[in-house]
Amino acid sequence: MSDPAHRGVCPSCLDENAEEGRDHYCRRCWACVEAVVCPRHKIGLEINCAGCFRTGLFQFRSTPAGVARLFCRHCDVVVSARKFQRRDQTALLQVASLIGEAIGKGGSERERIETASRFFWSLRPEGMPYITTLGLPLPYGQRPPPTAGNAPLTSLPPAWRAVTMTAIADLIFEDTCKTARFSASVREAFRQFERGPVPEYHQVSLRTRAASVLNLRAESEYRQLARSIVGSEGWKSLPSKTGRARSRAIGKLMLRALNDE
Repeated sequence: MSDPAHRGVCPSCLDENAEEGRDHYCRRCWACVEAVVCPRHKIGLEINCAGCFRTGLFQFRSTPAGVARLFCRHCDVVVSARKFQRRDQTALLQVASLIGEAIGKGGSERERIETASRFFWSLRPEGMPYITTLGLPLPYGQRPPPTAGNAPLTSLPPAWRAVTMTAIADLIFEDTCKTARFSASVREAFRQFERGPVPEYHQVSLRTRAASVLNLRAESEYRQLARSIVGSEGWKSLPSKTGRARSRAIGKLMLRALNDE
């Protein structure tokens, strides 16, 4: 990781250090780009304080007992998993392991992972990363970093790395993934990105972009799309309660219908 502030820690591992009367210490594997879940405890690595929710403020301090502990610099709380239950992240751990194994092998698979990360973090004409337009579950309350550079996986915080690696696994290792998130049009766009030059939507002039915004479909087409969405199996399986999950699922159905047309 290029930014130490984006290297997460496992609070359960640190609790074990404390129970054994040892110093807190950071594991070497936490510095890897694929490190978003603790393989031992299967919980997400954290960069946010569980007490004040601030980010990037952890520091080691010596305690009166003579041992080192990782503290939040803002609220002076020791990093620990004891305050609340963490979600099991076994599925994400499998994705991270798949990506990490491919990176470790090097060669063409590693190159494709790097290319896919740049593809997902390439900017759309409106200035947002492509990954934010695909209907994926994004980190709650976290805006995407202003720029991810040429090697996004080395410069993203854990939550955005997790989303990116999940998308990469679906795109490149689709035979291994249980669900297909992306339409044929997204996969074709990636193939064009791999071949180069950069896809046309990155190069169009401002005049062309402005004209494309006004290039709407006929109202009858939108009605037909709406009927097909309401009559689909995906619509029948929507979450019953209103909220973020239902809105996100409806958004995915709309994107899929528009992209597959």
